[in-house]
Amino acid sequence: AKFLEMGKTFQGGNWNHLQAMLDIEAGEEILYVGDHLYADVLRSKRALGWRSCFIMPELPEEMRIFEGQMELRKSIMELRQLRDELSLYADSLRREMQSASFSESRHMEKMIEQIE
Repeated sequence: AKFLEMGKTFQGGNWNHLQAMLDIEAGEEILYVGDHLYADVLRSKRALGWRSCFIMPELPEEMRIFEGQMELRKSIMELRQLRDELSLYADSLRREMQSASFSESRHMEKMIEQIE
């Protein structure tokens, strides 16, 4: 294909257009670069077996936001851990209450209410 010589880049079309211009069925020799995950990258990889590269211009901003939220994520994980521990403790109190006397059970019920 004269329009696409060594070192030249094809841009502005899509994989279907390029495949027709090259008159090929499939090719591992082609690296298809696109910025739309489904329309460009996945389709060219699945349908044609081409090597694919996904350009994601949003990635630096997404990483900046992700890194900026690390302390919040840490706090959330710690609170979830505490919730799970309290839940296990409340479950153990309920089991004890089932086998305890009435007065002991009432005292444990009050403890559980404070936890929940």
